Amino acid sequence: MENAAFLTNFTNDITIVHILPTLTASSATKQKILANPSIKFIYESTVSEITGDGKHVTSITVTHQKTGEKTSLTTDGVFISIGLSPNTSLFRDQLEMDSYGYLLLKDGTETSIKGVFAAGDVADYRYRQAITSAGTGCAASLDAERYLNRYLNTL
Repeated sequence: MENAAFLTNFTNDITIVHILPTLTASSATKQKILANPSIKFIYESTVSEITGDGKHVTSITVTHQKTGEKTSLTTDGVFISIGLSPNTSLFRDQLEMDSYGYLLLKDGTETSIKGVFAAGDVADYRYRQAITSAGTGCAASLDAERYLNRYLNTL
């Protein structure tokens, strides 16, 4: 929601495609966003396709999660924002986390267990974007490769 509010500095036509039937933001944020005439909502849906002309985005396909109905929307851009809660419950009591559930990293992308690396939303509390997740995913793969090379050279 914060990202949508920020984007109103650049456009007055924002559509939020939200997978849930209601917003899960704080009450104050919800009130601010819902009162903004530049922001529209499509609930219980996901973006299933992004189409372009080879130079820029031209449209998206939105799929309703309950009915399966697909709708095409003309657009000049897409901003993908990931939720606020990391999906790390699987690692609870196994890897060190902060009080919000994000995995703690040291020396790049290594977790509290030697040889276990993390990237993206499970460790990124600041940016929470697909592109930064891809970048840290690359970093984690390089860190893992270096770790394995060191390990294999000690055998």
